[in-house]
Amino acid sequence: MVIVGAGFAGLSAAVRLSQGGRECVVLERRAELPTSGGAIALQPNGLEALARIGVLEPLLAESLPFVHGVQRTPRGRELARYDYGELGRECSYVLAVRRARLLRLLADALGPSAEMRFGSEASEVTRAANGRVTGVPGQPASFVVAADGYGSRLRGAIGARLVSRSGPFPYVLGVAPRRLGEDAAVMYLGHGFADGMIPMPDGTDFWDTVNDENRAAVEARDFETWRETYRRRVPHADELLDGFSSFDDLSVLVGRTHRAVPSSPPGIALVGDAAAAVHPHSGQGTNSALVDGVGIGDALLDGSDEALAAHVRRRNRRMRRMVPYSRFIGVTLDAPNAFWRLLRFEGYVAARIPLMRRAFLRQIA
Repeated sequence: MVIVGAGFAGLSAAVRLSQGGRECVVLERRAELPTSGGAIALQPNGLEALARIGVLEPLLAESLPFVHGVQRTPRGRELARYDYGELGRECSYVLAVRRARLLRLLADALGPSAEMRFGSEASEVTRAANGRVTGVPGQPASFVVAADGYGSRLRGAIGARLVSRSGPFPYVLGVAPRRLGEDAAVMYLGHGFADGMIPMPDGTDFWDTVNDENRAAVEARDFETWRETYRRRVPHADELLDGFSSFDDLSVLVGRTHRAVPSSPPGIALVGDAAAAVHPHSGQGTNSALVDGVGIGDALLDGSDEALAAHVRRRNRRMRRMVPYSRFIGVTLDAPNAFWRLLRFEGYVAARIPLMRRAFLRQIA
């Protein structure tokens, strides 16, 4: 089998397949896995997927799980509080981990039947006379897992079209070198932004919404002007940025939403962001990719067309709901105008009602 892309979806699929003794080749266009970059928040569904492939235990040994999510005003007044312990799931908590570290843990979990090939890019597929995909140029395969991300070339090669498209949604990301605040994910909500910080054992993951107030500074990479805006949004801004002196110390994430149709012609399946992408504020991008990767691995190990079709149906059914819902969550949290600020206020009220609070948690977890 061929897996195109060594991201979260591609590597989790490769780990699951190699655990089942299935031979697979992972083609990655980069020369190596990244060794730097920002952090990501792992939600209960992503953590449970990691547990199934044996990656959660080593991750927990070096991480800081927490159960509370808090929403506050820029001045620090609490607006809403969520407790993941109310979910009663196997992994009823959240943790932040550096992207590069999670990719390395996944790569280290690959079994001997999996091969990684860096500097290898695939943008086309090969087909049999009946139209079934039989591999990529130079690499025949019984099945192709297209995990080549937002800008998937294989998606175009199989004629899939994108629906539910929106964006771009840019954010400034960073990891402060020391741990700040309480053991909770905290989000500061203002007019047109929802900025957050998540504690880690060796630092603090943080992000800042890019909007009309700070876009010019971000595009010009004017660190000092951007920092002045950030100070008005987050009480801990100076502590978070201690030691930062330019945009070279930060990164900019540009999120988008979309869903590919169709996502699984015969012989190939789109997974992760190649199949569907959600708004960054939903906190589900990486988590959905991990669930999809492990799920497609399970289906391919089963070996039946029915198992593969069942996985794709479940994934597509969830994403038909999750992609637009994530966009709704994103706009509600950022609240660019009075209408959306009113909806956001209603969310604070709902968070005080246990049944509604748990329903919201289930949606995002």
